[in-house]
Amino acid sequence: MLGTTAETSNAVHTADQSGFANDVLAASETRPVLIYFTAAWCGPCKTMGPALEKAVNAQKGRIVCYRYNIDNNRELAAQLGIKSIPAVFAFFAGRPVDGFMGAKTEGDITDFIRSVLARTLGEDDSDPLEAAEELLENGAMMDAMQIFGTYLTSHPEDERAYAGMIRCRLQLDDLEMAEALLNAVPDSIKDSTPIMKARASIDLARQVQSAGPVDDLRAALDREPENHQCRFDLAIALHAGGETDTAVDELLELYRRDSEWNEGAARDQLLRIFDSLAPNSPSVLRGRRRLSSLVFA
Repeated sequence: MLGTTAETSNAVHTADQSGFANDVLAASETRPVLIYFTAAWCGPCKTMGPALEKAVNAQKGRIVCYRYNIDNNRELAAQLGIKSIPAVFAFFAGRPVDGFMGAKTEGDITDFIRSVLARTLGEDDSDPLEAAEELLENGAMMDAMQIFGTYLTSHPEDERAYAGMIRCRLQLDDLEMAEALLNAVPDSIKDSTPIMKARASIDLARQVQSAGPVDDLRAALDREPENHQCRFDLAIALHAGGETDTAVDELLELYRRDSEWNEGAARDQLLRIFDSLAPNSPSVLRGRRRLSSLVFA
């Protein structure tokens, strides 16, 4: 029984200052408690209030929030030094631990609550694989690999973790280990999108090993513009050197000149490159659009 409070949702309640000691200070001994100052005349509150309520309820009871109308609870607001609304403060173990004044987005509120939970209860519901992906993108392969590997020990059939490990090995030029990891992927996830993308990346890495010097291939192609094998090899060498868009251009040109050459090798190589990249990559979007225009021309 919360005395002066009236429940309005699972974890968000309306309260007044007479119950503050019980509702907030005492309750915060076991879990973090948010207090939210608002008013009917506050425009930003009307937008932020529902977002705050949604974010609090998403925590399924790990945190609770009390809503105070500042007009009816001026003494409490003064004691807490609140000079503008909306205002939110987090309490734990009977004392304030964090807070903010002014409207925030739903994403900002979610981050705030996660920070409070991490600080007070040691909880962190952030996705470790997202952190590993960020490390990998920034070139910290060993750190990323440690997170992917640790995650796999407790989630042995997670396709993102397997794919992440494979990508780390490819970044380290360890094709042999990347292939071993691909062969070890459980049957249940072999056809998942992350694993298919990892397989495409391995196929591309194999091709790179036989790629010739770009300058020599360009010179040869200038001499023989209809040498399709030379154009194909140039595309592989360009992609190996990080010139993805230029490689795609050469493959599209090869497809335009002879779509059936080598059993459709140009199209297959384009799809292999697209599969190795993020679906919303500008290179993928541009390349698929141009390929479609050639296919249906």
